[in-house]
Amino acid sequence: MNVKEMRSQVRMQEWVTLIKERNASGMTIREWCEAKGLNENQYYYWLRKIRWSACTALEAHQNALTDMPEEEPVFAELDVCPGADAAPIYSGITIRKGRMNIHIGSDVSIEQIAAVMKEIRYAE
Repeated sequence: MNVKEMRSQVRMQEWVTLIKERNASGMTIREWCEAKGLNENQYYYWLRKIRWSACTALEAHQNALTDMPEEEPVFAELDVCPGADAAPIYSGITIRKGRMNIHIGSDVSIEQIAAVMKEIRYAE
């Protein structure tokens, strides 16, 4: 990152703070800009840049998720507990990866399971 890009990032962070401050103030943009001695056009310029940057980052994140190669499914052998005919204490599955344990109940939709499995790829 060069100096010009760094300066732009710093200014953008300053304007993110200012825009959050304006939103929390309850004032209109015109009132707030007048009270702060800021140019209203400058406010809208930075608001547009911040929104564009957020949309670009979101799009890049979504592309990274969809561009990942599909992995072959991995199957694990499950031991059947003695007395499996009896009613289970709970229904569902537990997934363990490293120090992470994820329990997925039987009432979870396939879409929710797919979303969880997609995010597990990035977990450490």
